[in-house]
Amino acid sequence: MPNRCVLQAQTEGQVDGKQDSARLNGVVQWHVREGGEGEERMIKPDRDPKLYRVISLTNGLTVCLVSDPRCSPLAEDEHLDDNFNDIDSADDDSEDDDVDEDYESDGEDCEDGESSDSETEEGNKRRHHPSQRQSAAALCVAVGSFSDPPEVQGLAHLLEHMVFMGNSRYPSENGFDAFLKRHGGTDNAFTDTHMTTFILGCPRRSFARALNRWAQFFVSPLLREDAVSRETEAVDSEFQEALLSDSTRWEALVSSLARQGHPMGNFSWGNRKSLQCHGLPKSLREFWENHYSANHMTLTVQSQDSLDHLEHLVTKIFSDIPQNNRPKPDFSHVGPAFEPSVLHRLYRGMTPFCYSEANVT
Repeated sequence: MPNRCVLQAQTEGQVDGKQDSARLNGVVQWHVREGGEGEERMIKPDRDPKLYRVISLTNGLTVCLVSDPRCSPLAEDEHLDDNFNDIDSADDDSEDDDVDEDYESDGEDCEDGESSDSETEEGNKRRHHPSQRQSAAALCVAVGSFSDPPEVQGLAHLLEHMVFMGNSRYPSENGFDAFLKRHGGTDNAFTDTHMTTFILGCPRRSFARALNRWAQFFVSPLLREDAVSRETEAVDSEFQEALLSDSTRWEALVSSLARQGHPMGNFSWGNRKSLQCHGLPKSLREFWENHYSANHMTLTVQSQDSLDHLEHLVTKIFSDIPQNNRPKPDFSHVGPAFEPSVLHRLYRGMTPFCYSEANVT
């Protein structure tokens, strides 16, 4: 995924010699195209060989597609059919054993920390020619801890956990993790002040099915009451572990100095105490319905397949995410987080003989 991309204002124009139009069901407009007079251009480094396309689905989800042309196409037997009919196919534990072995072997080290000339040469080759089997995606929801209700602080973080705990199509709480483990994939998520981000990585051959299961987090999470209590404990465990981190303590100190009523002063982590409220499952459901709307989300998908292939895939999978047509959270009215008269300087002790100083103006 690109570290940073800047999109110019939307313009009308031709796309690959054709008029700008919705060629696939679920796609309402093109935002960005590569090259061509009158077309928008994505600003990127000259040495970046990747191809980019930004589209908006009919439900309002903005999607950035990234294709790496340096990698060869999938073998014929590795492609999904044109209708992506096998996205929901049953899993065979042995189906992708060869893929998983290749995935795992990429990170193996030589014995005694040494590598042969041939291995060094192969490593250099891999740096110039990226893995042809790895694909990735990230979805950002425009809501974070600033939107936590005062009486349920940490709710955004808890919901980040809860969407992993089964959905209408795949109700098993551990089904997605089991799928990723079987196919050599990884996932992660984190909650910030203004956004919640979900990350997925998977070998290319299994990417479509992984993406389909992952998308259901945002389509129909079950948010079961029994799972809420377990994930509350998981959030509390994360908080207890984070207490040992100096950076976490530093953040807590800064938050405690925020202006009264400013969301910067919220307890963003959440723990057993802050999440112990009556009707927590209902609060989670309401938070999800209010904020996990397609028009509040941005998705980036990177793979070695063509942009058209990726567009077809994400349109098929992500168009079912609901949209509530509500505005995104806006905190422009809350003003600055700190009063300069209260917060002039912070000193962080490191040893008895030195310190770090941060000026806040």
